[in-house]
Amino acid sequence: MKIITAYPPNFSVLAKRFPIKGKQGILYAWGDRIYNPSGITIPPWLKAHEGVHGERQGGMCDMGLCWTTPAVWWDLYIHDAEFRLREEVLAHRVEWEAYPREVSIENHQKYLDQMAERLSGPIYGDLISKREAIEMIQGRMEPNGETNETNRNNPRPC
Repeated sequence: MKIITAYPPNFSVLAKRFPIKGKQGILYAWGDRIYNPSGITIPPWLKAHEGVHGERQGGMCDMGLCWTTPAVWWDLYIHDAEFRLREEVLAHRVEWEAYPREVSIENHQKYLDQMAERLSGPIYGDLISKREAIEMIQGRMEPNGETNETNRNNPRPC
């Protein structure tokens, strides 16, 4: 994905809906681009997260909804909390998979906690609890609240 040090085309709409004004380090996928207005160094696991969004913005049908462009995807994301949660859970799971395994267990758990705080926080609309975010990131729970018994019986180590 191409990295662009600027705000995405829909930033003014996003800033009206989400508490992102003045926040540093927020990344935005738009098709094959990652908008990085803060100019941060983007680690591979965050590139993987944004890559999920970029790929899905290219057009598909999911959850009974269809979209064909990043603009339509973003419109759904902004106005449909269930869609937004599903998209973020998918991206956060890929981010978690991409996070380096060679770090200590303590650092690994700390990053999972940071991800869960982000996913359960105001930037995404305070849609779930931190505990639910951890369960969803690890694949033990789906965004609709259903548990995945296979993953629950075989949890992925931190």
